[in-house]
Amino acid sequence: TSSPILVGDELYIVSDLGVATCLDARTGEEIWRTATVALPGEPGGDTWGDLPSMFRAGSDSWIPGSYDPVSRTLFHGTSQAKPWAREARGTDGDALYTNSTLALDPDTGEMKWYYQHLPGETLDMDEVFERIIVAYDDKRSVFTMGKMAVLWELDLTTGGFRNAHDLGYQTFADVDPTTGAVAYREGMIPELDKELFWCPSTAGFKSW
Repeated sequence: TSSPILVGDELYIVSDLGVATCLDARTGEEIWRTATVALPGEPGGDTWGDLPSMFRAGSDSWIPGSYDPVSRTLFHGTSQAKPWAREARGTDGDALYTNSTLALDPDTGEMKWYYQHLPGETLDMDEVFERIIVAYDDKRSVFTMGKMAVLWELDLTTGGFRNAHDLGYQTFADVDPTTGAVAYREGMIPELDKELFWCPSTAGFKSW
């Protein structure tokens, strides 16, 4: 479980269980709970194929998020789907809302928007780390960098893609700097009983 964020009388907590939770800071009473894995029958649920809920794992969040008092929004990052490899998960879908930036309403826990940095991730390249709010040139953005050493910039209000700066350490994907779309290079999606070499390792360019 990450350290909580305190806003007024409410504590916001994310954890390694695929949930975000809001508690009354005075009583400990739970105010809302939001799953960070898209479940069957819910928006994005079909991105896990026909996997039942018990096999939809990951999208954990063990790093504290950020709170923007101007827009009254919580920003959290989520980790990869589990098991890491698509072959082991039994689906090649996007697996929402893994490896994403989530913008949550602090009053209700509802998702204002999301941006998935690595759809259907398959090499344990987390995008779970800090979300940094930056205001410059009359713009307000959310920045983050994950294990694959790409610095992402998103529009704070809409979640729209603004920039992706690949530092050049990763060897497994192409990142379109105009759209932010990520495409795995040929041979970079793991298969059973076949060795695969890539950089950075599962320890990541950036980790804890």
